[in-house]
Amino acid sequence: AIAPKANAQSIDVPFTGTVGGACSFTGLTPGKLVVNSATNATRIASYYSGGADGKVSITCNRASSVKVSKPIQTAGPKFTPTSYTVRVDDPSGKYTAVSQSVTNAPLAITTSSKPIPLKVRMSVTQNSTFAPGNYGFKTTLTVTPR
Repeated sequence: AIAPKANAQSIDVPFTGTVGGACSFTGLTPGKLVVNSATNATRIASYYSGGADGKVSITCNRASSVKVSKPIQTAGPKFTPTSYTVRVDDPSGKYTAVSQSVTNAPLAITTSSKPIPLKVRMSVTQNSTFAPGNYGFKTTLTVTPR
């Protein structure tokens, strides 16, 4: 009897995967708000002398867009703002902003392996003078890969 001959067999094993768009924020520096006038403080803002804009960097592996929320008071005597503005600028001068009457289109972020610094500027106004106190606000930056 003749022994059957073994036949070699092979099969391809496929693999698939998805690399999604991802972004990360790094290097957060909180902003500092100061009043427009020591005797009639009706606006606090990051752009007055002694104030500081917030800073954060963003890195994205694909084109993305950033939007910004209206400011939310987190500390200090409560009040109702009559106006507010939050603006986010990239190094090229492009920006997005939100105010009591306008919300700009999101800020386009390019693909980059290096962090892109963003500047966040804020102001809040009321009709009467601010009560003495330590005020705090926050705004949220939301990035969405496109």
